[in-house]
Amino acid sequence: LQLNIKKTQNVYELQEAGAQGVCKTHYVIREHAKPERIHLTKSKDLNNCQQRIMKDFGLAYTEKCVECRQRGEALMGAATYNYLMKPA
Repeated sequence: LQLNIKKTQNVYELQEAGAQGVCKTHYVIREHAKPERIHLTKSKDLNNCQQRIMKDFGLAYTEKCVECRQRGEALMGAATYNYLMKPA
């Protein structure tokens, strides 16, 4: 994994290709409590992906969404990953 980050910016939003298709992805970068460590959180919005290759199904962490039911959507899809890295 190689990231080129700006010292003045810690939130990035981009379109990223993956097995779920080309999806909107957010990266949040912050310093970790341990020195020389970076905490990276990556969140993918799986509801608006183009060029899907596969579709993920899982209900590991679910919450009721009143607004979703009003719009007629039963489930909202997202995937979140946390990484602890050393800068090099």
